Amino acid sequence: ERFVAVVIPIAAHYPFSTPPDTPQADRDSKMERFLAAVRYVDLVFDGLMKGLEARGLDDDTLVIFLADHGAPFSKAVRATRGARLAYENNLSVPAVMFNPRLFPQGGRFGRPSSHLDLMPTILDALGLAEDPRHRGQSLLQESVEPRRIFVGALNGPLMLTGFIDGDRKVLAQRGGRGLEAFDLARDPFEQDNLAGGFNADEVARERAEA
Repeated sequence: ERFVAVVIPIAAHYPFSTPPDTPQADRDSKMERFLAAVRYVDLVFDGLMKGLEARGLDDDTLVIFLADHGAPFSKAVRATRGARLAYENNLSVPAVMFNPRLFPQGGRFGRPSSHLDLMPTILDALGLAEDPRHRGQSLLQESVEPRRIFVGALNGPLMLTGFIDGDRKVLAQRGGRGLEAFDLARDPFEQDNLAGGFNADEVARERAEA
């Protein structure tokens, strides 16, 4: 019968705890604990895939490995401390779909996407009707209109919202005056905040848009 299962491995989130019967890391090193937790998630995923194969379900099951964010650990100096979740190293999210019948040759999604695209892609892959309420686009469709991608990040009291439009990225502080703008083609590591050269009208316009 048809089934759907969701596994949320919380181990790779702070404080990066893993079961005592798995390889343990130096408890004083946050990075080592994080890497040990990631390895544990790998082991869990390996067990899931082997379980599907042992039951003869691997050909009939669409498996999606997706993260909620990318790598939040970065040594790069940023214009806004504490808002690391809004930057590119954290927005580059691992997302892989497995099914030997649907994707016998493999492939790569070649355009910017977001979590909004997940459900339309699942429906498309399974041959189910699209839902007009969804704002995302199936990643399996080659001919789609380029669109702006929404960015939102919350770190404690600091919240940033904005968008990525081609190579242009704009982030505005909610409830504050902060504004950041980057040219990702020229400055992929977001070291040069172009908003510093905006006049008051440009800042107001960009903040309103973000």
